Amino acid sequence: MQTLALTLLTVLTLTATAFVHLRIAEVAGRSVGLWVTRGVLVLAGIGFGWAALRYAAIAAEPLGMLDRLLVFGSAFGMVHVPGMFILLLKLWRRQG
Repeated sequence: MQTLALTLLTVLTLTATAFVHLRIAEVAGRSVGLWVTRGVLVLAGIGFGWAALRYAAIAAEPLGMLDRLLVFGSAFGMVHVPGMFILLLKLWRRQG
C-alpha cells in the first residue's frame, strides 16, 4: 500500500515538474533568467529529495530501492508544485 501511495504522489508531482519546465519560458522569456530559474528549481529539488530520503531512513519499516526512488522523485517534484500554481495563475490572467 505504501508503494502505491508513493507512486501516485510521484506521478502527480513529476507532472507538475514537467508542466513548470515546459511552460516557464512563456512567462520568463528566453533569457539567462530562464536558465537560472530552472537551475534553482532543479537544485532545490535535489536538495529536498536528499532531505526527504534522510528523513525516510528513520521510518519504522525499511524502504526498498523502489520506495527510495519514489520518495526522492516525489520530493523533487514537490518543489515544483508552488511554481505550477503560480504559472497557472499567470497564464489564466493572460487569457482572461
